[in-house]
Parts: sequence; C-alpha cells; structure tokens
Amino acid sequence: MKAAAQMCYVIFREAYARDTGIPLKEFDEQAARALVLMVTSLANPPPEQEPEPME
Repeated sequence: MKAAAQMCYVIFREAYARDTGIPLKEFDEQAARALVLMVTSLANPPPEQEPEPME
C-alpha cells in the first residue's frame, strides 16, 4: 500500500501542488506527514478502532 501511494504521489505531486497553490516543498512536507500518519494508524490502530474479533 505504501509503495502504491508513493507512486501515485510521484506521478501527480506537481499538478496537485500547482492546482492547490501550495509551494511544492511545502506540499511534499504535508504529504509526508499524512503518509506517515496513515501508515502508522494502519499498523497501530487506536484501541477504540481495533476490529472486533471474528467468531
């Protein structure tokens, strides 16, 4: 999943930054923080979000 997200980002990052008006360096920093948060949350969900055990 992480590799797919990175590939998509590499392909579209300049267009997204341009369309949003955010400087590319700042856009990259924001995207990096978002990706780390996403991957960390998938690996370690908060206790209240852990899936119910299957019976």
